Amino acid sequence: MITEISTKPDIIVDGRNVAGFGRERNGEWNWDYVILCAKYYHERGHKVVVVIPNWLPKDVVEKIKPYTFEIQRVSTNRNKEWDDNMVLALSIMLNGFYVSLDKKMHKHLKGDIIDRTWCAERRIDYSIRDEAFAPGYSSKWNEITTSETTEEVRV
Repeated sequence: MITEISTKPDIIVDGRNVAGFGRERNGEWNWDYVILCAKYYHERGHKVVVVIPNWLPKDVVEKIKPYTFEIQRVSTNRNKEWDDNMVLALSIMLNGFYVSLDKKMHKHLKGDIIDRTWCAERRIDYSIRDEAFAPGYSSKWNEITTSETTEEVRV
């Protein structure tokens, strides 16, 4: 049996950040934006991990689930930025990229594992227009994805 393993980078979605896109206009979370984002990367063959707060209703989680490898629920009751810490931790562990408009994720760093430059290189900027997700990539993304290949593994 032959199995293909993709070398496409893993994508970690900062759920609250994406759902909050445009929130200043109407004050509402839009979890459909998270679905758009996850679906965008899922359809392109990336492993997608979405970090969401644990207070998100189960019906919303079920709508996101088909486009993810994993959903990571995080308590934000005591620390409102705990989900950002989780996004960074998963990005480091999976050597992936994270989707967020937050240009100051580096403020969560403690120690010398990664630095501000790493955060900037691994952050995927985005916009959402006419119900379409549009990513903005760093030069690191271009460097990694232009050398992408799919490996065959025989089992």
